Amino acid sequence: MFITELPTSPFKFIWHFASKQWGIFLVMICCALIWSTNQAFFPYHIKTIINVLNENNKHEIPSEVVAPVIYLLLTWASMEILLRVQGYLLIRHMPRLKARIREKTFQYTLQHNNYAFFSTKLVGEIAQKISDLPRNCQEVIQTVISNFIPIFFTFFLTLYLVSSVSLVFLIILLMWFLIQMSIVMFFYKSCDKASQTHANSISKLNGRIVDAISNYFFIRIFARETHEFSYLKNFQNDEVAKAISAEKEIEKIKLMQGFTAFLLISSMIYFLIVCWSKKLLTIGDFSLILMLSFNIIGLLWDIGFQLAGIFGEVASIRSALEMIVRQNSQHDRQETKKPLVIDRGMISFRQVSFRYDNSNDILKNFNVDIGGREKVGLVGFTGSGKSTFINLVLNYISAQKGNIYIDGQEISLVSRKSLLENISVVPQDVRLFHRTVLENIRYGNLNATNDDVIRAAKNANCHDFIMELEDQYNTNVGEMGIKLSAGQRQRISIARALLKDAPILIIDEATSFLDPITESIIQNNLHNFIKDKTVICISHRFSILSKLDRILVLKDGCIVEEGTRDSLLLLKGHFSKLWESQNKSSLETHELIK
Repeated sequence: MFITELPTSPFKFIWHFASKQWGIFLVMICCALIWSTNQAFFPYHIKTIINVLNENNKHEIPSEVVAPVIYLLLTWASMEILLRVQGYLLIRHMPRLKARIREKTFQYTLQHNNYAFFSTKLVGEIAQKISDLPRNCQEVIQTVISNFIPIFFTFFLTLYLVSSVSLVFLIILLMWFLIQMSIVMFFYKSCDKASQTHANSISKLNGRIVDAISNYFFIRIFARETHEFSYLKNFQNDEVAKAISAEKEIEKIKLMQGFTAFLLISSMIYFLIVCWSKKLLTIGDFSLILMLSFNIIGLLWDIGFQLAGIFGEVASIRSALEMIVRQNSQHDRQETKKPLVIDRGMISFRQVSFRYDNSNDILKNFNVDIGGREKVGLVGFTGSGKSTFINLVLNYISAQKGNIYIDGQEISLVSRKSLLENISVVPQDVRLFHRTVLENIRYGNLNATNDDVIRAAKNANCHDFIMELEDQYNTNVGEMGIKLSAGQRQRISIARALLKDAPILIIDEATSFLDPITESIIQNNLHNFIKDKTVICISHRFSILSKLDRILVLKDGCIVEEGTRDSLLLLKGHFSKLWESQNKSSLETHELIK
């Protein structure tokens, strides 16, 4: 199932998922409202008891006190029952809501069709935001249901009860409430901004930690532990500074709330004493208004303490959506795109121009046809456009001008999933999953049998070394395959591509870490496998290029020469320079080793 759209506003995002369980949340809100009703009327029962006892001069327990005592106890019992019901519903359904948010956000992130998104963002930062989003949403929902809604409902019930006693105290409470809300609204933007800045600094810090741990091997071989401590400390200091700034904004709200609460209680006590002395209030009314005032102050004071958390959670949600949703401007809308249908696998570039942000053209008015089942090599010095060519075919990046076709179908109009299902890639930079050898190879075809996996491993000349591992095919290869050598990882990558068995095969320096003998064995095994496939091969190994139908020589994003290896050498052109530079480099390396 493809997720084509997610809301970018924090509260719309929360509602997008919570609305699927609106009935459950409605019950929880009703529990909270009934609980708040009981909490508001609790002081009223106290008032009734006090008035009954105060009017009894015989110091005996009057029968009139029984009813309010029973009501008081029932109120207390019902509050406890409703709180437990609400707690049970939260325990029962909140984990499912969090799982749905995590699942859909993860799916959405993996569907990014923006190559720059993954190439410019720290993996740890992205993972942290996906991991934190469900918890952030849970905190906001629970706070709103369990605190904000019942507290505001309690306040309006309190206004009603106070109005039944005296309009003077109603006006005092109402004015105090308006002042409190004005304070919150006044500081809201600055609190929200400071909290979001803090949330971003936390994500960056966590991203740097994950980045350092992922590169632990290089930190050790360069003995750069001290450097990493110092490097991370800069981000840590930034996070601390942002945290202090965010907390200062919250403290401003708390300071103003505390000051206004002091004024409320002072004025309430003064007017209560005056009214009681003039016999405008009973002693029960006195206790009712004072208890209600303290109750409301306590509840709104609690909100003040929770505002810091809410601002932080909302800011974290906004920060995550900013990265995951808003920056995904090229999201692949699968439901509107047709699947790619491969007949022969012919690839065509028509007047294609491409440049990265703020750079010169990598390709300009580029034209080429690669025939169906043709084996084509791409060669050229670094920066000539080879990798850009491959990324355009894979639709990792989009051309600013021109069109790319596979069997006459423009790739920008077909679903990216169907495009990539028809292309196997053996990358130069091999990264394996932190899973078993079997799982890594089978990733090419999840429906493959164990025999299919072993057959692909043998063709990639990796079966023998796999059988020498501790648990053979069930051996866990470690983070990014760190337990294996570079050559072993490359061979597993080749086996994975062979198992996928797609009609188009892209090979990017796939044997750069292999010795000549192993490379020769794999080439011989690949010969029959690739004869019915379209192959694009980036390589500086001229032994591989000699077996291809045609070689495209790139320079500054243009094809300057093309032909077989031997015909290109006879031209004494750019290809010959590449040939000579490679031979010279090989000789120098050989002499250096000697």
